[in-house]
Amino acid sequence: MHAVLKAGLIAGNGSHCRYDRQQPGRRVYVGGVDHDGSQNMLRIAQPLLLTLAMMVYLAGSPSRAQAQEALATSTSIEYRAYVRTFEKPHRQACLILLASCHYNRGGYVLAFREEPDGTWRLIEQKPSFGTEVLTYYSITMTRPYDEVPDTVKVKDAHGTHDVPVKPWVEEK
Repeated sequence: MHAVLKAGLIAGNGSHCRYDRQQPGRRVYVGGVDHDGSQNMLRIAQPLLLTLAMMVYLAGSPSRAQAQEALATSTSIEYRAYVRTFEKPHRQACLILLASCHYNRGGYVLAFREEPDGTWRLIEQKPSFGTEVLTYYSITMTRPYDEVPDTVKVKDAHGTHDVPVKPWVEEK
């Protein structure tokens, strides 16, 4: 088994192996295994394993993250809506919906979701961990429309808001 392990490490692409010429009084290490067969692998791999374990712990599971998705709760949310008509390659009116807010913690993820009745929901995904620091967020959504409405409804944890749709370019 040792010979197979040693041969596998030596046959590697070189990015994981270290080759040293043997010098008197100096041990030769190749991929964490020295020339007399004793293993240094634990000494080399331990920091990597600890880092990996910490990343898995901090990341959490996807189902846990999805369960935290809910209507946005920030108390400082403001919305803006614009209509922009693109001329090229063909004439197309688009709704541009923006939200801006802050949380007292980093790591939130925001998204807009459209309901069947045309109301937009501002969704937040709370972090499973994050720094306790005032963090500012913004989100933009663009969607083509045949006819852009004069107002759009946006729902968050504080209720439903009517947001007036303004032209992208102010008329002079």
